[in-house]
Amino acid sequence: MKTNTRVVFFIFCLSINLFAHETINLLTGEWPPYTSKIEMKGKMAEVIVREAFKLESVDVKYEYYPWKRSYRSAKEGLATGTFPWYKSEQREEDFIVTKESLLKVKNVFFHLKSLDFQWKNYEDLKKYSIGGTIGYTDAALLQSKGLDVQLVPR
Repeated sequence: MKTNTRVVFFIFCLSINLFAHETINLLTGEWPPYTSKIEMKGKMAEVIVREAFKLESVDVKYEYYPWKRSYRSAKEGLATGTFPWYKSEQREEDFIVTKESLLKVKNVFFHLKSLDFQWKNYEDLKKYSIGGTIGYTDAALLQSKGLDVQLVPR
């Protein structure tokens, strides 16, 4: 009888694990149409990530913060991870980075229509003061090319 009870208990514990759903916490920021706390149609990347994890019986909970805080908090272990980010050497040191990109995006400059804005290389941009966001990869890239980048929090 004692052996039967152990076997039933073992099978019960095993069956609980088969149907259990793990939940992970991912940190992200506002970047519609890819991620957004407020834009219901601005969650394209979130849907892809949620559905991919669902295939593995993993639920995803998203938390939204300024990008720099999302990165730092995930690095400190306050969440399972953070996304979407451009691949960089620093990020590969801090996190496991997927081999395939989740998104393909194009960076562009916004400028006044009245400005004849033509450029072919970074040297052409040295005559401009460029706005950028603190902690963003594109701003850091522009700064590394010797450009005048005025950084703001958001």
